[in-house]
Amino acid sequence: MTDAEEGKRDHLSPRLDPHRLNDEAYCRLGAPVFFTLSTAARRPFLTDPPAPYIIAHALDWNTGTRGTCLICYCIMPDHLHFIACNGREGEDIREYVRGVKLTTGRLFREAAVQPPFWERSYWDHHAGACQDLNEQVGYVLQNPVRAGLCRRVEDWPYSGWRGFRGSNDQNGNDTG
Repeated sequence: MTDAEEGKRDHLSPRLDPHRLNDEAYCRLGAPVFFTLSTAARRPFLTDPPAPYIIAHALDWNTGTRGTCLICYCIMPDHLHFIACNGREGEDIREYVRGVKLTTGRLFREAAVQPPFWERSYWDHHAGACQDLNEQVGYVLQNPVRAGLCRRVEDWPYSGWRGFRGSNDQNGNDTG
């Protein structure tokens, strides 16, 4: 596809990304997936109130309505990391991501946050083996420490750990 053709595509049509998981992988019951959603143009507004409260609400609300298990999340100034899995048979975890983006978009507009909010696409991959999941939970929760935004994981107010059998707690201790 040429640049001119790309520019004419409907902004809601799915982006073809060779790094996407296959469709079946998004529907596996209990299979954790690591997601990263970036703000449009990497605009650093997600840690400015009310954005972090809106995001936390959207993550939790969509967890309840879609039967998704949210394992952990971390809101950074220009991106959001979270690990989640399907908690109901037949669910597609991409619908959870879509719901989070739609909910935050609506609530951001209501709070007079200037659009655009999110990049159209997002990054994802399976957090397969328990050790891999533990490493990814640690990566998510340690993100603000590595970025120099706080000294300790527990000092960052915009992250949360819900747990998952065999995963790490907020301090990196194995809970399995």
